[in-house]
Amino acid sequence: MRNLITFSIFLFQFYIFFSAISLDMKLTALSWIIISSSFHFAFRKNIFKMPIIFGVFIFLIPFSAIEWNKTIEGLCEKSKNRTYTTLNKAGVYNLNLLMAGIGAVSGYREVALETFLLGVPLVGKEVTISSDFGMESEKVRNLIRNHISSKRKASSYRISWTKREHSTDSSRVALAINSIGKVYVSTKYDESGNVYYACRMNAYIAYPEKSTTKIQILPSASWAYVKMEESIFTGLQKEGIFKTYHINWVWNTKEADLNSYVDLIWIDDILEKIIYLKS
Repeated sequence: MRNLITFSIFLFQFYIFFSAISLDMKLTALSWIIISSSFHFAFRKNIFKMPIIFGVFIFLIPFSAIEWNKTIEGLCEKSKNRTYTTLNKAGVYNLNLLMAGIGAVSGYREVALETFLLGVPLVGKEVTISSDFGMESEKVRNLIRNHISSKRKASSYRISWTKREHSTDSSRVALAINSIGKVYVSTKYDESGNVYYACRMNAYIAYPEKSTTKIQILPSASWAYVKMEESIFTGLQKEGIFKTYHINWVWNTKEADLNSYVDLIWIDDILEKIIYLKS
């Protein structure tokens, strides 16, 4: 059992080291190996040294953040000029998978799946998945209500979210639709003659040429932030490693469901509240 734990820790250490070195973060890679190895050694030999090692780890975080921001700027230039090394490509691909994993755990399952599918060969130009998660959005439900009141057989709408609406409506749906999408609603009848509505949300899945996100680490320090620039991923799109595609989210609903949809509270809902308080 101890050997299995040791091997698992080694694999995790190697994964973090590879992730850092493949993104040209040499200082972070070296620091991680030294700190993680010392932490593991202290855990087995002298547990009282662990707080000291942990303190050193916390001390190094700002330096890693600075290196990360410089790395992102460098990768943006490489992506723009199509000068990624093979190791860089592996690192960016790995980062895409890591983002998908974090998104899935945080409650953003749909955008996580969309992110993952970008790097899957032979997905095709169009993907259709059955899910009613769009009902979490009041904007989507209002479009369905609009269709019902119009008495039309079929309706189509363009839909988008402002940054503010990511917190006041549903960031889960907004992120999955990727800023601008379309909602299609058709009136249908089942075998008993009961009316229902066939719904479809369509979005184009691709990384943008430029989209910057900054996360402030220390509110009082303007320099203490972590930056993410999505254009680092477009380099893999240009290489054909990431394949852009259209996705359709389809579901059926009834008018009564528009007022009774209940969303289970998860991490994404907490994040929405935090974003709302900051905005």
